[in-house]
Amino acid sequence: MESSPTTTAANWLARLNTTTVSAKTMDEFRDWRAQPGNHEAFHEVAQLWAKSAQAKTQPGVQAALEAALARKAPRRANRIGFGLAVATAMVTVSIGGYVTWRSIAAPNFDTGVGEQRLVQLSDGSSVRLDTNSKVTVRYSQGARRITLARGQAYFEVAHDAARPFLVETPQASVRAIGTRFSVREDGATTKVTLVQGRIEVRDGHNASPRLLTAGEQIIATQALGPVQKVDAKVATSWTTGRLVFRGVPLQQALVEINRYSRKPIRLDPAYDQIETLTGAFDSADTDAMVAAVASLRGLSVEHRPDGSILLRQRPDA
Repeated sequence: MESSPTTTAANWLARLNTTTVSAKTMDEFRDWRAQPGNHEAFHEVAQLWAKSAQAKTQPGVQAALEAALARKAPRRANRIGFGLAVATAMVTVSIGGYVTWRSIAAPNFDTGVGEQRLVQLSDGSSVRLDTNSKVTVRYSQGARRITLARGQAYFEVAHDAARPFLVETPQASVRAIGTRFSVREDGATTKVTLVQGRIEVRDGHNASPRLLTAGEQIIATQALGPVQKVDAKVATSWTTGRLVFRGVPLQQALVEINRYSRKPIRLDPAYDQIETLTGAFDSADTDAMVAAVASLRGLSVEHRPDGSILLRQRPDA
């Protein structure tokens, strides 16, 4: 007997609420959601789950959710987690593997090193968190306010002209109504990249805003830098589980790869720093990234006693 869209949507919600979901599973989910009626069914279930009081009044949905949670979770397929957290009432899976409810107020969402996470907000917007990132969500009648404490996040903002969507870091504030963009906070700098729509960016001193259009990027330190044209797909490739480099200095590329690695990766100081790196790499597998970089640049991989990895020039290279 074929399951109803609501039951299948509940099953998907339970499957995605794990610490690790494979890229294959995410592809299957996108294919399922693209079929007529499925996107609406998933959105309805997610909204009801987010509002637990409403979910209790929907026996069919509640039963489907309970049945989905009772099923065995899928096996871990890679290291990057695409856990789906649903607004203020989300399901999380601890290291021990048991399920707990985080109820009522849960405005903070974060990821560890090598993890990613998709957060579905109550207004229909979504936030994808990159490795080692943290956001705080505060919604009011007049504004939707997100604070990016560290790391990188990609925002898909639901249109709501009455409540602007604000993303804040120590260096900048981004104002959007309905758009797609990423924000990266590295402690001393904030980088904003616009994929779709238009946004306003201000520095921490609330100077006159800069307007960005699709395919533009701006970096803020103590003040806003110039607006630059970028390849938005490359700049946001991390959202697809890939790191794409095009003529990037090798040392700079390793800094980016290190964000996903629990083992520090270092380049021998004697190596030619002028060398660049071009290629696309799976951010879920840092060992494979290191091996690929070493192969491309003629380096040897040395595992040090302190757990770090040193890349050296091979004598025969």
